[in-house]
Amino acid sequence: MQLLNEIVIVLGLSTVVVLLCDRIRVPSIIGFLLVGVLAGPSGLGLVTSREEVDTLAEIGVTILAIQRRDGSTVPGPDGSERLLPGDRVVLMGKAEDVRQAALIFLRNPPGEASAP
Repeated sequence: MQLLNEIVIVLGLSTVVVLLCDRIRVPSIIGFLLVGVLAGPSGLGLVTSREEVDTLAEIGVTILAIQRRDGSTVPGPDGSERLLPGDRVVLMGKAEDVRQAALIFLRNPPGEASAP
């Protein structure tokens, strides 16, 4: 139950920080990194256990945002957005998962059909 509470706290804090970052025109990833540092065991201690941090890290790759070429950001894309040339995808996850996601994006550049 404690892990669920910590997930809710981190998601709530992330939402507030991302909205603040959007308002002051700072990339969302900076906000997510800040939340991780502040909420973690070495920061405010909202997430208290290293094992729980590892568990959260095992969730895999999450697409945090799409940053458009014009500077606008699509936070938490739901799958209906299309990647356009010049877009940047902000990913979070284990190194191997992020690498695999990057390979998928490289094989299927924006504007081309994606693999099933």
